[in-house]
Amino acid sequence: MKRVGFTLIELLVVIAIIAILAAILFPVFSQAREKARQTQCLNNMKNIGMATQQYAQDYDERFGFHRTPCWGDGWSRLSPNSLDWYEQYDPYLRNLEVFRCPSANAEWQWKANCYPNHSNHTLFRRPNRRVNYGFNETVFNDVRGYTRIAVMQEPATLVVLADNWNTFLTPWARDMDGINVRIAYANGNPWDFGMCGCPANVTSRANETQKNNWPRHLGGAILVFADGHAKWFRSMNIRSKHRGGTLAFAWDRGDCPYRVDDGAPVHNDSP
Repeated sequence: MKRVGFTLIELLVVIAIIAILAAILFPVFSQAREKARQTQCLNNMKNIGMATQQYAQDYDERFGFHRTPCWGDGWSRLSPNSLDWYEQYDPYLRNLEVFRCPSANAEWQWKANCYPNHSNHTLFRRPNRRVNYGFNETVFNDVRGYTRIAVMQEPATLVVLADNWNTFLTPWARDMDGINVRIAYANGNPWDFGMCGCPANVTSRANETQKNNWPRHLGGAILVFADGHAKWFRSMNIRSKHRGGTLAFAWDRGDCPYRVDDGAPVHNDSP
């Protein structure tokens, strides 16, 4: 009699083949989805980069000015009611979604979403915003005139905006290898793993799995430079020229001492 159907062994072989193919293809599909999100984020950053250039043309070649809260006079005297960087550039974009990274894993963006919690002056009487990028606070705090493009020695290497765990990029939040951890590990947990401080200690306290999972875009982050262009960098390469990298963060020597193995302080990050 002619046999009809498949044997159990044949079915198991087919299932095993399908499982193997799925194990091979699913990571590929996942990477493809992340690549699409990275492309969307890159487009967001390019648009913001163009907005900074348009703003500068309208304001005598200056970037926006705003005091961050940790600055000596932030939110108290010089600019108690000033707009933050994303609010200053918003008229050139007119799209709130541009400030959101599709790969960001958290909606806690200090300080774009803390306004209603503080009512001491009119700065905080504005709605929350969702902003997943950070602007270089040495630029918009106007450290040594860094809001002026003419002062910037190398605009093509000066980072003004990046994927970041909060809304202002802090040049001194670096580990002992010089990696800016708030950018490189933008999806990480800053409070548990020391993303604040000088130097930050994320690379010594986080395990390899965490460090592999914390970058936003396939092991790296997207940066925008003072000349307006945007580019993806691998996390290990997000470091200043004074720490063996190719980037500048516009920070002066002497403001951030590092402790090296022999205990000698090392200062870096002038442009």
